[in-house]
Amino acid sequence: MRKIGEMDAFLDSFPHPAGGDRICRLIRQVFGIDLEQVQLLDRSMAELLDEPTAGKAINLYMGMYDPPFSGREIRLMLNRLFGINLEGIAALEGERISLYSKGQWMTRSETDLFIIRSGYLDADVSVTPSAYYLERSNAAGLPPALTEALCSMGYTEDQTIQGCYFLSSDGSPVQDVFKGKTIGTVIQFIRTACTDM
Repeated sequence: MRKIGEMDAFLDSFPHPAGGDRICRLIRQVFGIDLEQVQLLDRSMAELLDEPTAGKAINLYMGMYDPPFSGREIRLMLNRLFGINLEGIAALEGERISLYSKGQWMTRSETDLFIIRSGYLDADVSVTPSAYYLERSNAAGLPPALTEALCSMGYTEDQTIQGCYFLSSDGSPVQDVFKGKTIGTVIQFIRTACTDM
């Protein structure tokens, strides 16, 4: 995973411990993700901050534990604070899936075949074909086999988005395990049915 290696190399070059603002700049530089635009998940931590910025939240969290933090520990921290799984995002490199979450693109390429979007509070997820896929396949939506696989997981087919949609029953964030299964299902389909694209 190139981006993880790049992140760790940058962290190794920083004076330790790296502060919140520096970590935010690093994530923007390596992943293109603006942490300042992402909602802090931990309400109790947000109440401790006079201004709940991502940099200040990171500093507060890191102040509760003994530095220095490894790259892996920082990635786990960012997942806990903001619900952003950087290792999962990095693993999508080259898999031809665009991922939109937290109000911004986490990964995207012009030749990606499918788009996975989660709503702002992560309570819903949709899977749709990309414009590139529709153009190359002359399809009008998701392929039937992928639609069937997603519907067997709990998605419903939605013609208005030309794809499949899932909403958690209680409005709580969709579990990482479910998101991972969704991504795995799409990747498996791409590897078996889209080799000529």
